[in-house]
Amino acid sequence: MSSGFSPKEFYGGMMNSLAMQVARDEVAWADRHRMPDTPVDTLLAFGCAVQHTPHLMRAAVRVFEVLGIEHQAVVGRQFCCGRPFQRIGKVKAADNIVGSSYARFASYRPQTMVQWCGACMITYIDVASRRMAAPFEVIHVSTYMARVLRERAGSLPWREHDRLPVLVHRHVQPKVPNDRSSVNSGKPGRDQVTDATIEAVDEILSHIPGVQNLGIVEPPSTGAPCDLKKVNDRFVGLGDISSDAHRTILRDLAEQADRTGAEIVVTPYHACQKQWSKLASHKLGVRHWMSVLADALGVGVEDRFQAYWRLADPEAIVRLSRPAWSSWGISPEDAYEHARTHFTAAFSESIHDCECGGSGCGAPVPELVWPLADQVS
Repeated sequence: MSSGFSPKEFYGGMMNSLAMQVARDEVAWADRHRMPDTPVDTLLAFGCAVQHTPHLMRAAVRVFEVLGIEHQAVVGRQFCCGRPFQRIGKVKAADNIVGSSYARFASYRPQTMVQWCGACMITYIDVASRRMAAPFEVIHVSTYMARVLRERAGSLPWREHDRLPVLVHRHVQPKVPNDRSSVNSGKPGRDQVTDATIEAVDEILSHIPGVQNLGIVEPPSTGAPCDLKKVNDRFVGLGDISSDAHRTILRDLAEQADRTGAEIVVTPYHACQKQWSKLASHKLGVRHWMSVLADALGVGVEDRFQAYWRLADPEAIVRLSRPAWSSWGISPEDAYEHARTHFTAAFSESIHDCECGGSGCGAPVPELVWPLADQVS
Protein backbone atom coordinates (compact mmCIF):
# COMPACT_ATOMS: atom_id res chain seq x y z
CA MET A 1 0.00 0.00 0.00
CA SER A 2 1.42 3.36 -1.01
CA SER A 3 2.13 5.89 1.74
CA GLY A 4 1.37 8.78 -0.61
CA PHE A 5 4.79 10.25 0.21
CA SER A 6 6.73 11.54 -2.79
CA PRO A 7 10.39 12.44 -2.10
CA LYS A 8 10.47 14.50 -5.30
CA GLU A 9 7.47 16.57 -4.23
CA PHE A 10 8.70 16.78 -0.63
CA TYR A 11 12.13 18.17 -1.47
CA GLY A 12 11.00 20.06 -4.58
CA GLY A 13 8.23 21.86 -2.73
CA MET A 14 10.67 23.22 -0.17
CA MET A 15 13.03 24.45 -2.89
CA ASN A 16 10.15 26.19 -4.70
CA SER A 17 9.00 27.85 -1.49
CA LEU A 18 12.53 29.08 -0.77
CA ALA A 19 12.97 30.40 -4.31
CA MET A 20 9.89 32.59 -3.86
CA GLN A 21 11.42 34.20 -0.76
CA VAL A 22 15.19 34.34 -1.24
CA ALA A 23 17.11 35.65 -4.22
CA ARG A 24 20.23 33.82 -5.36
CA ASP A 25 22.53 36.56 -4.10
CA GLU A 26 20.95 36.32 -0.62
CA VAL A 27 21.88 32.66 -0.15
CA ALA A 28 24.42 32.26 2.66
CA TRP A 29 24.52 28.47 2.96
CA ALA A 30 25.45 25.41 0.89
CA ASP A 31 22.87 22.95 -0.41
CA ARG A 32 25.46 20.76 -2.11
CA HIS A 33 28.30 19.00 -0.34
CA ARG A 34 31.81 20.02 -1.29
CA MET A 35 34.83 18.62 0.48
CA PRO A 36 36.32 21.54 2.45
CA ASP A 37 40.01 22.39 2.20
CA THR A 38 40.30 23.13 5.91
CA PRO A 39 38.33 22.15 9.02
CA VAL A 40 35.27 24.22 9.94
CA ASP A 41 35.02 25.40 13.53
CA THR A 42 31.20 25.26 13.69
CA LEU A 43 28.88 23.47 11.28
CA LEU A 44 25.35 24.89 11.26
CA ALA A 45 23.13 22.10 9.91
CA PHE A 46 19.69 23.45 9.02
CA GLY A 47 18.02 20.21 7.91
CA CYS A 48 15.38 20.50 5.20
CA ALA A 49 11.98 21.91 6.17
CA VAL A 50 13.25 25.30 7.38
CA GLN A 51 13.53 26.14 3.66
CA HIS A 52 9.81 26.99 3.85
CA THR A 53 10.73 29.85 6.20
CA PRO A 54 14.17 30.82 4.89
CA HIS A 55 14.21 34.17 6.69
CA LEU A 56 15.12 32.10 9.75
CA MET A 57 18.20 30.73 7.99
CA ARG A 58 19.22 34.22 6.91
CA ALA A 59 18.70 35.51 10.45
CA ALA A 60 20.71 32.65 11.98
CA VAL A 61 23.65 33.20 9.64
CA ARG A 62 23.64 36.93 10.42
CA VAL A 63 23.56 36.23 14.16
CA PHE A 64 26.50 33.83 13.83
CA GLU A 65 28.38 36.46 11.84
CA VAL A 66 27.73 39.37 14.21
CA LEU A 67 28.81 37.15 17.12
CA GLY A 68 32.00 36.23 15.28
CA ILE A 69 31.25 32.50 15.13
CA GLU A 70 33.31 30.96 12.32
CA HIS A 71 30.96 28.55 10.61
CA GLN A 72 29.66 26.79 7.52
CA ALA A 73 25.89 26.49 7.07
CA VAL A 74 24.38 23.59 5.11
CA VAL A 75 20.80 22.72 4.18
CA GLY A 76 18.74 20.40 2.05
CA ARG A 77 18.48 16.95 0.61
CA GLN A 78 22.17 16.00 0.82
CA PHE A 79 22.08 16.73 4.54
CA CYS A 80 18.70 15.17 5.31
CA CYS A 81 18.22 13.17 8.52
CA GLY A 82 15.90 10.67 6.82
CA ARG A 83 13.07 11.44 9.24
CA PRO A 84 10.38 11.67 6.52
CA PHE A 85 11.20 8.11 5.46
CA GLN A 86 11.27 6.91 9.05
CA ARG A 87 7.80 8.32 9.63
CA ILE A 88 6.34 6.19 6.83
CA GLY A 89 8.10 3.03 8.01
CA LYS A 90 11.00 2.97 5.55
CA VAL A 91 13.52 2.47 8.32
CA LYS A 92 16.34 1.05 6.17
CA ALA A 93 16.12 3.93 3.71
CA ALA A 94 16.08 6.41 6.61
CA ASP A 95 19.17 4.83 8.18
CA ASN A 96 21.01 4.91 4.85
CA ILE A 97 20.17 8.58 4.42
CA VAL A 98 21.25 9.57 7.91
CA GLY A 99 24.48 7.61 7.49
CA SER A 100 25.33 9.42 4.23
CA SER A 101 24.45 12.80 5.71
CA TYR A 102 26.51 12.16 8.80
CA ALA A 103 29.53 11.24 6.68
CA ARG A 104 29.18 14.57 4.86
CA PHE A 105 28.94 16.41 8.18
CA ALA A 106 32.07 14.65 9.40
CA SER A 107 33.98 15.69 6.28
CA TYR A 108 33.82 19.31 7.46
CA ARG A 109 35.79 18.25 10.56
CA PRO A 110 33.93 20.66 12.86
CA GLN A 111 34.53 21.16 16.54
CA THR A 112 30.78 21.60 17.00
CA MET A 113 27.82 20.62 14.85
CA VAL A 114 24.85 22.85 15.62
CA GLN A 115 21.57 21.22 14.63
CA TRP A 116 18.80 23.62 13.72
CA CYS A 117 16.03 21.10 13.16
CA GLY A 118 14.52 19.39 16.20
CA ALA A 119 13.53 16.35 14.14
CA CYS A 120 17.09 16.02 12.86
CA MET A 121 18.49 16.32 16.35
CA ILE A 122 16.12 13.61 17.55
CA THR A 123 17.26 11.33 14.76
CA TYR A 124 20.95 11.83 15.50
CA ILE A 125 20.33 11.03 19.15
CA ASP A 126 18.15 8.01 18.45
CA VAL A 127 19.84 6.58 15.36
CA ALA A 128 23.30 7.92 14.66
CA SER A 129 24.53 7.53 18.22
CA ARG A 130 23.97 3.78 17.91
CA ARG A 131 26.00 3.49 14.73
CA MET A 132 28.91 5.85 15.05
CA ALA A 133 30.80 7.87 17.63
CA ALA A 134 30.72 11.55 16.70
CA PRO A 135 34.22 13.09 16.72
CA PHE A 136 32.60 16.46 17.45
CA GLU A 137 29.98 17.96 19.75
CA VAL A 138 26.38 17.73 18.49
CA ILE A 139 24.06 20.34 20.01
CA HIS A 140 20.67 21.87 19.21
CA VAL A 141 20.77 25.49 18.04
CA SER A 142 18.67 26.75 20.95
CA THR A 143 20.93 25.12 23.56
CA TYR A 144 24.01 26.32 21.70
CA MET A 145 22.80 29.91 21.46
CA ALA A 146 21.75 29.99 25.11
CA ARG A 147 25.28 28.92 25.99
CA VAL A 148 26.87 31.56 23.76
CA LEU A 149 24.74 34.35 25.23
CA ARG A 150 25.45 33.14 28.76
CA GLU A 151 29.22 33.02 28.20
CA ARG A 152 29.30 36.44 26.53
CA ALA A 153 26.88 38.25 28.81
CA GLY A 154 27.99 41.85 29.22
CA SER A 155 29.91 41.99 25.96
CA LEU A 156 27.18 41.49 23.35
CA PRO A 157 26.47 44.17 20.69
CA TRP A 158 22.84 44.80 21.66
CA ARG A 159 21.08 47.67 19.96
CA GLU A 160 18.67 49.89 21.89
CA HIS A 161 15.39 48.06 22.24
CA ASP A 162 11.93 49.00 23.44
CA ARG A 163 10.07 46.87 25.96
CA LEU A 164 8.71 43.76 24.25
CA PRO A 165 6.17 41.68 26.21
CA VAL A 166 5.92 38.16 24.81
CA LEU A 167 4.09 34.90 25.25
CA VAL A 168 6.00 31.72 24.43
CA HIS A 169 4.63 28.68 22.62
CA ARG A 170 5.58 25.28 24.00
CA HIS A 171 5.57 22.63 21.29
CA VAL A 172 5.74 19.02 22.45
CA GLN A 173 7.27 16.74 19.84
CA PRO A 174 4.73 14.04 18.89
CA LYS A 175 5.59 10.37 19.12
CA VAL A 176 6.44 8.81 15.79
CA PRO A 177 6.88 5.22 14.65
CA ASN A 178 10.32 3.64 15.04
CA ASP A 179 11.52 6.19 17.58
CA ARG A 180 14.57 4.69 19.28
CA SER A 181 15.80 5.28 22.79
CA SER A 182 19.02 7.11 23.43
CA VAL A 183 21.93 4.89 24.28
CA ASN A 184 23.06 7.44 26.83
CA SER A 185 19.97 7.80 28.99
CA GLY A 186 17.39 5.32 27.79
CA LYS A 187 15.19 8.34 27.14
CA PRO A 188 13.82 9.00 23.64
CA GLY A 189 15.69 11.71 21.84
CA ARG A 190 12.36 13.47 21.32
CA ASP A 191 12.03 14.12 25.05
CA GLN A 192 15.63 15.27 25.42
CA VAL A 193 15.36 17.78 22.57
CA THR A 194 11.95 19.13 23.63
CA ASP A 195 12.94 19.62 27.27
CA ALA A 196 16.24 21.25 26.36
CA THR A 197 14.63 23.59 23.82
CA ILE A 198 12.00 24.83 26.26
CA GLU A 199 14.67 25.68 28.83
CA ALA A 200 17.01 27.19 26.23
CA VAL A 201 14.40 29.47 24.63
CA ASP A 202 13.47 30.85 28.04
CA GLU A 203 17.14 31.54 28.75
CA ILE A 204 17.72 33.17 25.35
CA LEU A 205 14.77 35.51 25.91
CA SER A 206 16.07 36.37 29.39
CA HIS A 207 19.31 37.69 27.86
CA ILE A 208 17.63 39.95 25.27
CA PRO A 209 17.21 43.54 26.53
CA GLY A 210 13.61 44.67 26.73
CA VAL A 211 12.00 41.26 26.37
CA GLN A 212 9.46 40.50 29.08
CA ASN A 213 8.45 36.83 29.15
CA LEU A 214 4.82 36.70 30.29
CA GLY A 215 4.59 32.92 30.18
CA ILE A 216 3.00 30.34 27.93
CA VAL A 217 0.53 31.26 25.20
CA GLU A 218 -2.83 29.54 25.36
CA PRO A 219 -3.60 27.87 22.01
CA PRO A 220 -6.85 28.99 20.36
CA SER A 221 -9.95 26.87 20.88
CA THR A 222 -9.14 24.92 17.71
CA GLY A 223 -5.81 23.82 19.18
CA ALA A 224 -2.22 24.84 18.51
CA PRO A 225 -1.86 25.50 14.76
CA CYS A 226 1.34 23.45 14.56
CA ASP A 227 -0.36 20.34 15.98
CA LEU A 228 -1.54 19.00 12.64
CA LYS A 229 -4.36 16.49 12.62
CA LYS A 230 -4.55 13.56 10.22
CA VAL A 231 -7.90 13.24 8.44
CA ASN A 232 -8.53 10.67 5.67
CA ASP A 233 -4.82 9.88 5.38
CA ARG A 234 -3.72 13.49 4.99
CA PHE A 235 -2.58 16.12 7.44
CA VAL A 236 -5.03 18.99 7.78
CA GLY A 237 -3.58 22.30 8.82
CA LEU A 238 -4.48 25.97 8.85
CA GLY A 239 -4.68 26.14 5.08
CA ASP A 240 -7.85 24.04 5.23
CA ILE A 241 -9.90 26.01 7.76
CA SER A 242 -12.78 28.29 6.81
CA SER A 243 -12.81 32.07 6.98
CA ASP A 244 -15.24 31.93 9.90
CA ALA A 245 -12.91 29.60 11.83
CA HIS A 246 -10.00 31.92 11.08
CA ARG A 247 -11.91 34.92 12.43
CA THR A 248 -12.71 32.97 15.60
CA ILE A 249 -9.07 32.07 16.13
CA LEU A 250 -7.97 35.68 15.66
CA ARG A 251 -10.56 36.82 18.21
CA ASP A 252 -9.29 34.21 20.71
CA LEU A 253 -5.72 35.43 20.32
CA ALA A 254 -6.70 39.12 20.39
CA GLU A 255 -8.53 38.59 23.67
CA GLN A 256 -5.45 36.89 25.10
CA ALA A 257 -3.28 39.80 23.96
CA ASP A 258 -5.62 42.27 25.68
CA ARG A 259 -5.69 40.19 28.86
CA THR A 260 -1.93 39.67 29.14
CA GLY A 261 -0.51 42.75 27.46
CA ALA A 262 1.58 40.57 25.13
CA GLU A 263 2.63 41.93 21.76
CA ILE A 264 4.03 38.81 20.12
CA VAL A 265 4.06 35.03 20.41
CA VAL A 266 7.57 33.57 20.36
CA THR A 267 7.90 30.18 18.69
CA PRO A 268 10.61 27.56 19.40
CA TYR A 269 10.79 25.72 16.06
CA HIS A 270 10.56 26.67 12.39
CA ALA A 271 7.51 24.42 11.90
CA CYS A 272 5.73 26.20 14.74
CA GLN A 273 6.68 29.56 13.25
CA LYS A 274 5.40 28.54 9.84
CA GLN A 275 1.95 27.66 11.20
CA TRP A 276 1.56 30.23 13.98
CA SER A 277 2.66 33.10 11.70
CA LYS A 278 -0.45 32.53 9.59
CA LEU A 279 -2.38 33.83 12.61
CA ALA A 280 -0.31 36.99 13.12
CA SER A 281 -2.27 40.22 13.38
CA HIS A 282 -1.87 43.84 14.43
CA LYS A 283 -2.99 42.69 17.87
CA LEU A 284 -0.57 39.81 18.36
CA GLY A 285 2.45 39.23 16.17
CA VAL A 286 4.38 35.98 15.78
CA ARG A 287 8.16 35.69 15.80
CA HIS A 288 10.63 32.83 16.09
CA TRP A 289 13.17 33.34 18.87
CA MET A 290 15.98 33.62 16.32
CA SER A 291 14.19 36.55 14.66
CA VAL A 292 13.78 38.30 18.01
CA LEU A 293 17.47 37.73 18.76
CA ALA A 294 18.61 38.91 15.31
CA ASP A 295 16.61 42.11 15.59
CA ALA A 296 17.99 42.80 19.08
CA LEU A 297 21.51 42.44 17.66
CA GLY A 298 20.71 44.80 14.79
CA VAL A 299 20.75 42.16 12.04
CA GLY A 300 17.03 41.45 11.65
CA VAL A 301 15.68 39.88 8.46
CA GLU A 302 12.27 40.44 6.90
CA ASP A 303 9.78 37.58 7.18
CA ARG A 304 8.59 37.20 3.61
CA PHE A 305 6.70 34.00 4.38
CA GLN A 306 4.45 35.89 6.76
CA ALA A 307 4.20 38.85 4.38
CA TYR A 308 2.94 36.65 1.55
CA TRP A 309 0.37 34.93 3.75
CA ARG A 310 -0.94 38.31 4.81
CA LEU A 311 -1.30 39.38 1.19
CA ALA A 312 -3.50 36.33 0.51
CA ASP A 313 -3.47 37.09 -3.21
CA PRO A 314 -1.30 35.03 -5.60
CA GLU A 315 -0.97 37.86 -8.13
CA ALA A 316 0.14 40.32 -5.45
CA ILE A 317 2.56 37.74 -4.05
CA VAL A 318 4.08 37.17 -7.50
CA ARG A 319 4.60 40.92 -7.93
CA LEU A 320 6.21 41.34 -4.50
CA SER A 321 8.42 38.27 -4.83
CA ARG A 322 9.67 38.93 -8.38
CA PRO A 323 13.25 39.78 -7.29
CA ALA A 324 13.48 36.34 -5.67
CA TRP A 325 11.86 33.96 -8.16
CA SER A 326 13.22 35.70 -11.25
CA SER A 327 16.77 35.25 -9.94
CA TRP A 328 16.23 31.47 -10.06
CA GLY A 329 14.92 31.51 -13.64
CA ILE A 330 11.36 30.65 -12.58
CA SER A 331 8.65 31.67 -15.06
CA PRO A 332 5.79 33.99 -14.02
CA GLU A 333 3.37 31.10 -14.58
CA ASP A 334 5.28 28.80 -12.23
CA ALA A 335 5.72 31.62 -9.72
CA TYR A 336 1.94 32.08 -9.65
CA GLU A 337 1.47 28.36 -9.00
CA HIS A 338 4.06 28.40 -6.21
CA ALA A 339 2.34 31.44 -4.66
CA ARG A 340 -1.02 29.70 -4.77
CA THR A 341 0.37 26.45 -3.39
CA HIS A 342 2.59 27.75 -0.59
CA PHE A 343 1.11 31.06 0.53
CA THR A 344 -2.63 31.09 -0.09
CA ALA A 345 -5.24 29.52 2.19
CA ALA A 346 -8.93 28.67 2.15
CA PHE A 347 -9.48 31.43 4.72
CA SER A 348 -7.92 34.14 2.53
CA GLU A 349 -11.20 36.05 2.41
CA SER A 350 -11.07 36.80 6.14
CA ILE A 351 -7.54 38.22 5.93
CA HIS A 352 -9.00 41.18 4.07
CA ASP A 353 -11.48 41.91 6.86
CA CYS A 354 -10.79 44.74 9.25
CA GLU A 355 -9.65 43.49 12.62
CA CYS A 356 -12.02 45.90 14.36
CA GLY A 357 -14.96 44.02 12.87
CA GLY A 358 -15.61 45.91 9.66
CA SER A 359 -14.45 45.09 6.16
CA GLY A 360 -11.71 46.37 3.96
CA CYS A 361 -9.41 48.17 6.40
CA GLY A 362 -7.55 45.19 7.83
CA ALA A 363 -4.59 45.82 5.54
CA PRO A 364 -3.33 42.38 4.44
CA VAL A 365 0.03 44.00 3.84
CA PRO A 366 3.60 43.42 4.95
CA GLU A 367 3.37 46.25 7.53
CA LEU A 368 2.31 43.48 9.91
CA VAL A 369 5.70 41.91 9.46
CA TRP A 370 8.52 42.92 11.77
CA PRO A 371 10.97 44.37 10.59
CA LEU A 372 9.06 47.00 8.66
CA ALA A 373 7.61 46.56 5.19
CA ASP A 374 10.08 48.89 3.49
CA GLN A 375 12.74 46.24 4.12
CA VAL A 376 10.84 43.71 1.99
CA SER A 377 12.27 43.81 -1.51
